Amino acid sequence: DMQENNHTIILNYTISPFIVTVIGILIILIGSELLVFAAKNISNLLSIEESIVGLTIVALGTSLPEVSASIIATKRGHTDIAIGNVIGSNIFNSLGILGAAGIASSPNILLIPKNFLYFDIPILFLITLLVCLNIIWLKKISRTSGIFYILFYLIYLFIIFK
Repeated sequence: DMQENNHTIILNYTISPFIVTVIGILIILIGSELLVFAAKNISNLLSIEESIVGLTIVALGTSLPEVSASIIATKRGHTDIAIGNVIGSNIFNSLGILGAAGIASSPNILLIPKNFLYFDIPILFLITLLVCLNIIWLKKISRTSGIFYILFYLIYLFIIFK
């Protein structure tokens, strides 16, 4: 009788995380659809390019969980998790998400807007280089570096909305 109760407990602990995971995935899929719909409407409402909405509102919205996770990890003294989160997220966004978008665009081609080629991608390379050099030479991200990065982002926003 006791062994039967243990199997029931184990079964409940196995099914619950699975159900929660499936529900979480469904919520993410629905949220993604709503995010794209809202971003397109914001673009139309404000008469700005969809790419600018993607570079700002969508990017900020999808990055907020990473920001909070990195801040919490840093406050708790787990800076390796914070740095790993940033680096891993950038690698995954550049390769995984861009790759998935390319596959999903089939039979069409995922075209890159010219402003991305001549402005945004060079800025991406420059910032990536600066962050890498900062990490390699100083082996830390100081408050001064953090302020510089945030100011650089604000300047970037100012330029693209100008």
